[in-house]
Amino acid sequence: MNNLPPARSRRWLVWFVWYGFMMAGVMWLTRFVIWKNEFDPGLALRLLLFSLVAAVVVNGLGWLGLRWFWLLSTIGLALGLVAMIRSAYLGMDGFRDLAGFLYFLLLSAAGIALGLLAEIVRYIRIRLREKG
Repeated sequence: MNNLPPARSRRWLVWFVWYGFMMAGVMWLTRFVIWKNEFDPGLALRLLLFSLVAAVVVNGLGWLGLRWFWLLSTIGLALGLVAMIRSAYLGMDGFRDLAGFLYFLLLSAAGIALGLLAEIVRYIRIRLREKG
């Protein structure tokens, strides 16, 4: 976590752009290359917007100083993307895109929940140390 930019640093903007476009790239790769679906510009734009919104939330909270949230939610998002790609190889014909996206959402939500929990525990520990 020492490689993360400090809170309220302008470098978080670079991380946001990189994060959003990397996530969109993996989703495009999964949807249009691995799953061999026909390219749809509207869907590609929606995936990009989804990725950028996720990047704004994760990196925005990182910018505010929630480093554990950033780390754990990023791990959840990465595992979700890997599970989504993996679902293409499990022989779920007809449901692979739905199942893959549900894997992605489930693991992403788990990462976000763990990140929030870690930040709450961190906050409580800091408050208890100040009182004691």
